[in-house]
Amino acid sequence: MKSILFVSAFPLNSKTAGQNYSLRLVNDLQKKFRVDVLNFSYKDHKSVHGSKELSLSGFRKFLHAIIIPFLHPFFTCRFSIRLFIFIIRKQKNYDFIYIDFSQLLIFTKLFNKNDNVYVMLHDVIVQKYKRKRSLWSSCELRWIFFTERYLLGQNEHLFVFSRKDQRILSTIYKKESKVVDFFIDQRILSSDIPAKPESFCFYGAWNRNENWEGLSWFIRNVLPFTEEHFQIIGSGLSDDKIRQLDRLSQFQIVGFVDNPYPYISSSYALIAPVFHGAGVKVKVLESLCCGIPVIGTRIAFEGIDKSLLFSAFISNGREDYLANFARAKKINDEERKFRRKINSSLYPKHKFIDCLTGDQ
Repeated sequence: MKSILFVSAFPLNSKTAGQNYSLRLVNDLQKKFRVDVLNFSYKDHKSVHGSKELSLSGFRKFLHAIIIPFLHPFFTCRFSIRLFIFIIRKQKNYDFIYIDFSQLLIFTKLFNKNDNVYVMLHDVIVQKYKRKRSLWSSCELRWIFFTERYLLGQNEHLFVFSRKDQRILSTIYKKESKVVDFFIDQRILSSDIPAKPESFCFYGAWNRNENWEGLSWFIRNVLPFTEEHFQIIGSGLSDDKIRQLDRLSQFQIVGFVDNPYPYISSSYALIAPVFHGAGVKVKVLESLCCGIPVIGTRIAFEGIDKSLLFSAFISNGREDYLANFARAKKINDEERKFRRKINSSLYPKHKFIDCLTGDQ
């Protein structure tokens, strides 16, 4: 049986979409390969996979930024001498090495161009930083561009989650990549769709700035003008954020749940006011596969196949959101079930494991 060293920037669990993909990918790979997993620790995130965990203090992250000053700290904060030595010593013991998340691109400099190193770019980082707006952002963007271009330089096996990211890599960095699909949870198909939903929902990891920023914008600009009710699903709500939401009678905090799909499926629509970030928004993809409409900004739908966007309601401001609330409430349960059946059948067609076994 061939072997894989799987190195991830984060613990493998279901708390965020990227981590959940990594967990499910390892489970898929283990059907045909021996997989050894190394991952870095992250606050309040525990790996549910039996992996070896590496931790880095804030001081070490700062030290790495000083030692490697020409590379942006985003790409050096998870540099580890211990992991560096381990890879140097053990790389010949593995048939494939899988580098998970752009934060670990720095380790690909250890390998020769023709080695069997596979890199999963959950986001193209230059796009993520391009959307920031500050006096410092233009200078930082150049730094990000230089670092990402340098670290991508010798990598031949790059993977992304959308054709949009594939085009960005090709256009900006002249790098070829392959598109793989997210896993769609089969529990989506078993979630009941009630005839009469009672609320809308928000879903995400709320410790991520782009998610909380969008919710805050909605509270200021849309909430005062509607009487609709909303559920808040997902992890990462601090005590301060919970106190803020508790003061709003139209919100119900659900928090982290292992199976969010019954909550999504019982909503009129997912609300996704996303203004920053990059890559495919998996919460949007999953909601569409649930057969549930999504009301959000154009950025929320980036990278998602057009065939899925039948129930995508683009909203640029307050009036759009208010109009699309009414529009979503007119969609009946039979139509939702139909859309769920169609959308869920499309994923995953392009699986990473097929690239290793030669089935793709």
